[in-house]
Amino acid sequence: MALKSFIDVLPNSHFPIQNLPFGVFKPEPSSAPRPGVAIGDYVLDLSEIASAGLFDGPILKNSDCFQQPNLNKLLALGRPAWKESRITLQKLLSSTEPKLRDNANLRQKALVPMNKVELLLPIAVGDYTDFFSSMHHAKNCGTMFRGPENAIPPNWFHLPIAYHGRASSVVISGTDIIRPRGQGYPSGTSPPYFGPTLKLDYELEMAAVVGSGNELGKPVNVNEAADHIFGLVLMNDWSARDIQAWEYVPLGPFLGKSFGTTISPWIVSLEALEPFACAAPKQDPLPLPYLAEKVSRNYDIQLEVEIKPAGVEDSTVVTKSNFKHLYWTLTQQIAHHTINGCNLRPGDILGTGTISGPEPDSLGCLLELSWNGQKTISLKGATRKFLEDGDEVIITGFCKFIMHYALRIEMEMNTPLGLAPARGRLFLHCLDDVIKGSFYSTTVTYTFHNDQTTPTSQSNSTTNAVPVHSTEAPIPITVHLPQQTQPNSAPAATKIQSAYRAHRIRTLHRTISSVDSAADELQRVIQRQDTVDAIRSDEREKLRMNEALMALLLRLDSVPGWDPAVREARRKVSRRIVGMQEILDAITESKVEDGQSYFWGYDGFTRNWDEVLAEMEEDVCKSTGGDELERFCAEHLGFHEEEVKEEMEADWRDRILFPFLGIISFTTLLYLNFSDQLSFPVLWQPKMAFVGTNSTHFVVAEDDHGGNYSEIYVNGWNSYWLMEKSIWVSSRSKVSKMLRMGAQMGLTVCRTWAFSDGYGSSALQTSPGVFNERVFRALDYVIVEARKNKLRLILSLVNNLNAFGGKTQYVRWAEEAGVNVSQTDDSFFSHPTVKDYYKAYIKAILTRKNSLTGVKYSEDPAIFAWELINEPRCLSNSSAPVLQAWITEMAAYVKSLDEKHLLTVGIEGFYGPKTTERSKVNPGEWAASLGSDFIQNSAIDNIDFASVHAYPDSWIQKGDSEAKMNFLSRWVDSHISDGEHLLKKPVLITEFGSSLRMNKTPEDTNLLLKTVYDRVYESAKKREAGAGALIWQLLVEGVDEYADQFSLDHNNKKVRDTKVTLEIHIRNGEVTHLRHAATLAFRHAFLTIREFWIAISATVTALNAVGPGAAPPQALGHAAEHRNTRGATTPHLLKNAVFASATII
Repeated sequence: MALKSFIDVLPNSHFPIQNLPFGVFKPEPSSAPRPGVAIGDYVLDLSEIASAGLFDGPILKNSDCFQQPNLNKLLALGRPAWKESRITLQKLLSSTEPKLRDNANLRQKALVPMNKVELLLPIAVGDYTDFFSSMHHAKNCGTMFRGPENAIPPNWFHLPIAYHGRASSVVISGTDIIRPRGQGYPSGTSPPYFGPTLKLDYELEMAAVVGSGNELGKPVNVNEAADHIFGLVLMNDWSARDIQAWEYVPLGPFLGKSFGTTISPWIVSLEALEPFACAAPKQDPLPLPYLAEKVSRNYDIQLEVEIKPAGVEDSTVVTKSNFKHLYWTLTQQIAHHTINGCNLRPGDILGTGTISGPEPDSLGCLLELSWNGQKTISLKGATRKFLEDGDEVIITGFCKFIMHYALRIEMEMNTPLGLAPARGRLFLHCLDDVIKGSFYSTTVTYTFHNDQTTPTSQSNSTTNAVPVHSTEAPIPITVHLPQQTQPNSAPAATKIQSAYRAHRIRTLHRTISSVDSAADELQRVIQRQDTVDAIRSDEREKLRMNEALMALLLRLDSVPGWDPAVREARRKVSRRIVGMQEILDAITESKVEDGQSYFWGYDGFTRNWDEVLAEMEEDVCKSTGGDELERFCAEHLGFHEEEVKEEMEADWRDRILFPFLGIISFTTLLYLNFSDQLSFPVLWQPKMAFVGTNSTHFVVAEDDHGGNYSEIYVNGWNSYWLMEKSIWVSSRSKVSKMLRMGAQMGLTVCRTWAFSDGYGSSALQTSPGVFNERVFRALDYVIVEARKNKLRLILSLVNNLNAFGGKTQYVRWAEEAGVNVSQTDDSFFSHPTVKDYYKAYIKAILTRKNSLTGVKYSEDPAIFAWELINEPRCLSNSSAPVLQAWITEMAAYVKSLDEKHLLTVGIEGFYGPKTTERSKVNPGEWAASLGSDFIQNSAIDNIDFASVHAYPDSWIQKGDSEAKMNFLSRWVDSHISDGEHLLKKPVLITEFGSSLRMNKTPEDTNLLLKTVYDRVYESAKKREAGAGALIWQLLVEGVDEYADQFSLDHNNKKVRDTKVTLEIHIRNGEVTHLRHAATLAFRHAFLTIREFWIAISATVTALNAVGPGAAPPQALGHAAEHRNTRGATTPHLLKNAVFASATII
């Protein structure tokens, strides 16, 4: 159920309980500053909450951070403390928590009306850095001053450029700013101009507020940088363009910038912005490794700038941009800022730089809009090239996805510019950086009123009363019948009464119009695909929508029908709302289906809304009967009972017949898809067998064939993004295309993520044991599509890294629940509560019944294997017993739930300190201190095969190509040997890749591919433990947001050449039936005389080697899976020359 506050927060409020931005305020002019959060029209005094002992979590209960005059001490405590404070406050302010709600005395002290407080700078700013992160802004400015040929300097695409600003002139919204003076460009041989700036400009920016900093000399990893960001503010880096242009060569801006930088008083946390996270623009060329993110994210924050000249009533929108256009992300900015060892401190702010977009109206400053004064900008009542005194500049920002945020800055210059020293005063009013409303994950709150204007207070307090939601039963809809008004016979009284009547009619029309506008907003929400999906998957979402529609009907119900025009307007809006309720029912009953046709499919449903609505409006009267029908239809819909009854009598057969036929059809469909007694196959679910192991080989084993099996070899790839890309129906075609392309290339196994832990619409597990059904269905879809393409999946269950939540998220959940866990993420491997969380997740996955097939995951042969964790490392216990114990426990738990599927750990293959004889194989001494050990971890009984990763470009950055390939050969050979002689298990290279940034030509990448495939194939020919390899990673068009430096992306020519070579390796490396290989060798022999004799020789060798019952391993995934009987001997495979000729196309 959506979170609601006991405080009446109006639907259009900027401060609902889902936001809770932090700030600092003074309740009275003489009061001391103290921290607070915004909620509705109030500020919650955190010092009072702390004094009352309501911050009772393990981190904050003994902290005095809320007794400080700024937020710096809270920022220094780190993300666990921020999360604890947010969860505590949301609980205290919720409608179900009595601690604050029922304590009138504490409410009186802690909740202060926002219009009575003075907002202050929320942080003590230690340092201020401003970046230059917008490619569009950089290109425009460069074109202006250097020409289009040299618009963007060559270093810009390799590092986020920045300058160090003045922290002392960072001020809060509302602070007076003096128009700066300085030097400008000289005219001809004259000396430089000196005086007030003539080109005063705004810059549309946002800024990250640094939370926990880093130690001097210790850079922040780009994939962990988000943990160092407390939240975001809007920012205006005021600029004097004429002063800046003269002074910035060669060291950058100085006086043109340092005179003032304004930020908002409320800091919106990253947790509140999480629902609006989106993919960042693709970066080309790929950044250096320290800037290469696993997942590159921005936030979808729409930004606007308006200018209102003095004396003009209306403002003019001059800019519409978006935070998501930034080329360099916030996390990359932090990683670059600290890569030299620079230390950040709590309260530092990092500006994004001017945020410009690709369109002409998305330019983020007047310098670009006026093209340095060459163009005139038309406003309402004036024109501008740069800011003039008296201008008011309004910057707003909002997010629209599941919720709506609104951010606002207003700026005004009041002092005229004359010959005397100019004192331009720029007032910035309170920034409302907050959630505006939600129709999906929060309930639309309807506040009951006693007279359309005054909320009915439920509080017992006499002063500073905080209205509390009513607990009374909902008010039923009533129908006001037309009333006859008898005017007074006196002429004066008649005129007065007529004037009053006209006034009331106008008021009623305004009420109806406001309801109609609210219905428009709800209509836009209902028409969205994500809303339709939510309504289908969760009955509560439909109920919330219906509550909102009922609230609108209640408002209409209060409108008396004094006038025919009022009645007609009310009738039309009522019909519309009732029709919308019927549409909600149709969506729930799957009448509005993607690609199906009740109302022309979903696209037709949105395009033909009015027509659909008309049908629904009529349907509501057809399906309603009794005495209430006449009253309801006559008053609200304009129909009559007799007309309705005639239509009802005319279509009763349809009303009975169609549902009956529907039930029969649906039952038949269920039988055809789920019955085990069918004698014919379901076409979109091909028959597959489970994969097992026999010593060092994978085999396809079928229980119903007397223990027969066939050995198989794995050619595969990684595409970790399949589940996330399947969440929305519109992007599922990308997943289908990727799986289809892999199958066409001869690949047979795909490794992908079966996890996404945390918050937001793409999270599978949103809290321990709580799952997003829509995302679960996306995983269902991936499994079905894989099987349809005769592919199998390796599903990884959690990440060691922070991407997609990972082990860090599990530890955070424990901290948020008040569990006393250590500060390190390695508690994931040792703390009982965290391990229980993970076991619950394992059980939910393994016992999941696929919504598309009705088959449990544990019963689906399309799953090749489970992987416990991606690349586990336990840095706090480098000797490896903690991770060893965790793997043993979790592997036993998985096998207790699912004995049919294989299980692997997901380790990278590093040798630990206890296997000193192998440590020289590691890429460096650092590899032995990561808390994992290939031999120990892989030798655990319930682990069926060993996994190995190989990234020589990342692990050996200083070596040349030959050194890397020598290492790679040793690395692969060593692990295959361990699998053969020590582990007696198959060894699968589950990740390997070539850095496209370091390897400049396709030949470099091809050399790495050839090295891996040659070593593994050579092992397969000798029937050793090398069981296959999966390359990292493949992409298709439209999924560029998942690219990294190792991705094989269709858009890159170098990658396309590499992909051709990859196909050749896959085809030539297929382990095929020897007799078939011999036949193909003959087919190719006629190309040249020399090839003829080579092929004949190889064929004779092959035929001599083949016995009557012998057969080699088969290529996994092919339709014909030949079986060996147990105990049959398999000869050596053909030599390389034959395999090169016997290519399967």
